[in-house]
Amino acid sequence: MVSGTGKKTFDLKYGTSGNVRVVIPTENVVSSFSAPPACQDLKREIKKALEEPRDFPPFASCMIPDDRLVIVLDPETPEAGLLVESVCEIALKKGVDAEQITVLLPTHSPETLMETLREHLIKSCGTPIKVIAHDATLPNGGSYLASSSTSDRIYLDPAIIDADLILPIGQIAFAPLLGYKRNFSTLYPGMSSEEAIRKSHGQANVELEPDDERQLHQLVDEIGWLLGIQFTLQVVASSDGGVAHVLAGAPDSVMRHGKELLDECWTLRIPERLETIVVSVDKSGTGEHGWKEVCAAIETGRKLVEHGGRIIVLSQLNEPPGTGIHQLARSEFPTDVMRSLRETLPDDVIPASQLARALDWARVYLLSSLTEEFLEDLFMIPIEDEAALDRLLQNELGSTAIIHSAQSVHGYVSND
Repeated sequence: MVSGTGKKTFDLKYGTSGNVRVVIPTENVVSSFSAPPACQDLKREIKKALEEPRDFPPFASCMIPDDRLVIVLDPETPEAGLLVESVCEIALKKGVDAEQITVLLPTHSPETLMETLREHLIKSCGTPIKVIAHDATLPNGGSYLASSSTSDRIYLDPAIIDADLILPIGQIAFAPLLGYKRNFSTLYPGMSSEEAIRKSHGQANVELEPDDERQLHQLVDEIGWLLGIQFTLQVVASSDGGVAHVLAGAPDSVMRHGKELLDECWTLRIPERLETIVVSVDKSGTGEHGWKEVCAAIETGRKLVEHGGRIIVLSQLNEPPGTGIHQLARSEFPTDVMRSLRETLPDDVIPASQLARALDWARVYLLSSLTEEFLEDLFMIPIEDEAALDRLLQNELGSTAIIHSAQSVHGYVSND
């Protein structure tokens, strides 16, 4: 941000390659948010975290040469290749055979990501490491683990059930389904059946705050306990798809400190709702730039904007819409879609619900690669290009917040 006489200038990255400079009267800018910077030497930080973990002995002491090591990886983890590489290097030095190491991702993980990981590990470790995605079409979704405290029969990928050592690698982040992405979030339902995944969608509640209790969160933590997982490796994301902090060790300690860092790095608090919220959507956090990220950014804006205000969204969105978004486009009013979303539970039920709620609350302007006609069907106001954006921002904005990387931000109004 650069301040001039009566003006503030913001350089906003958006999409995969967009970068625009916006100038807004100083009197209008009430708040702004920028993502935290990446740590300087990530390889060193990972090494330190694994050698000096929180409330647990060094990771190398957790295994013996005959162990079957399963690394459960969240596919949205920033710098996943370097994190997995560091773990595999320690395991190989400890005498664990490469054939005994499996990197396991949830069902429907991108094949391009898995192939990139395979190539990265061959180069860095000098030997092939198995990288696979869970097959949710297995009978019951996998092998039986146990019945939960709520009498749910839990089935997980056979590799997890058969493992001697399970290491979850992921990121601590805000997440609409669980409140937070946490140590064991990748284990369930992504490592179980399609029915378990669908059932979890039915528990989505975009009205809850991150710390509110959720039944699914309790179940996921119970599964981690049933598996006896005592060590985890997690990160907090930075700007530009990087890593700001690395944490390893006992799950409770990692999660407790991780939530503190997440709140410090990715929470924006303002005293009262504002007239205009400008949000940019980039690849920080998930590494992706689709409806999920754009609707998460719009949800951030909804939490901060006054009723009838404006949410101005900068993106390069060109992803085909899912079933839920299409249902919204066919509705007469935005909130009409909520019932059908609850009944049909499409894969994109969360982003579609977030968008519908925002459209019912405020006017949403979207810069994207989508057609004006489709955006108008979605009750949004298209922004044709950066020149149109500049003209829009010259209008009377009123009280305004500028939020970089808004898809990963938790917005909070103190006086609500």
